[in-house]
Amino acid sequence: MNRLSPALFVRSTSPWRQPGSERGFTLVELLVVITILAMLVALLIPAVQMAREAARKTQCLNNEKQLALGIVNYATTKQKFPPMFVAQPNLANPPAVGWVPEILSTIEQNEYYRLYKSNQLAAQLLAGQTLEVEVLNCPSRAPVLNSKAPLSYVVNGGVSDGMINNNQMDFVENGVFMDEYTPKQVAGLRSTAPIDLSYLSSHDGTSKTILLAENMDALDWYPPVIAPSGPQPKQPGSATNPPATGQSWWNAITWMQPENAPPAWGTKTDTTTSGLLGRPAAIGSTPRDSTHGRPLSDHSGGGFHVAYADGGAQFMSSDVEYRVYCLLMSPDSSNAKYTGGTNQTGSIGSSTPGTKIIFPLSWYPEQNSNLPLLTLSEADVF
Repeated sequence: MNRLSPALFVRSTSPWRQPGSERGFTLVELLVVITILAMLVALLIPAVQMAREAARKTQCLNNEKQLALGIVNYATTKQKFPPMFVAQPNLANPPAVGWVPEILSTIEQNEYYRLYKSNQLAAQLLAGQTLEVEVLNCPSRAPVLNSKAPLSYVVNGGVSDGMINNNQMDFVENGVFMDEYTPKQVAGLRSTAPIDLSYLSSHDGTSKTILLAENMDALDWYPPVIAPSGPQPKQPGSATNPPATGQSWWNAITWMQPENAPPAWGTKTDTTTSGLLGRPAAIGSTPRDSTHGRPLSDHSGGGFHVAYADGGAQFMSSDVEYRVYCLLMSPDSSNAKYTGGTNQTGSIGSSTPGTKIIFPLSWYPEQNSNLPLLTLSEADVF
């Protein structure tokens, strides 16, 4: 019988540690470990936040692409772009609704489209339900108080609409989406025939015409049953309740008419306006007029997403020259015209409606051709 050697039961010791000398961390060592971990966490959190924001930014860009494709599909099927404002179907004395309900079926929201056509969306709101559609809302946007149908994207509404009798509210050369509602409600106003894709293709081009953009001041895509008395402007309505100045800011982006004395109009150095593209800088700063009908984003990086009529989308810097922005807004920039609506300083344009405003590489009102030209190269424009 073999016996186990007593040496097997003797604890081995390292040459640098004596038996019985084991101990825990000292307070100093523990604090060093905690400090190192805190530094690692501090370095990691911003990286995680940046990764999340990058993902939200990508999702926002994809939203705009989907909306652009939905609008293009609508325009292909209907042979026209959807209206900026249109009457709610199947309702006596209908209110105006924006561009979103008309394209619901092309962005896979068939149930909401059915409810819209049968005039049941208002009932959904009255019942306390929300009309949230993921593709209509930027994931970076802060929650909007009391919003039932959040909207982060607005369409190209051309120049601020004019309200002068016997004149069109806007011209097809100025923008893509037109108001089909108000001319039917207000005597003396002429409607503007909607345009189609072939019009864009035969003029400045679908890839050089903005279709829609972000606007964090946008309100709900379906109007509340009772319009609030706060920041929402009057619906384009009746002869006794005509549209307020800049009535489309919550539903569309617009560009303002220049004054009769360039070259200062609409530039970043213009002292009459402030912020991105000459709009008030603060989000939600009493948005009641057409200065709020400009792109506005909650994304970091100093810019906003825009989508074009060919279905493409990109992030545009907030430092874009305002004149270039106007050229991209106008589908036929060489024939863009005054409407008699709000101009760049917030007053009513004094020029005759229908007078040309801009030219591809020079900027001045047609009747002031003796003024110095403000030239742009093609590289500056596109």
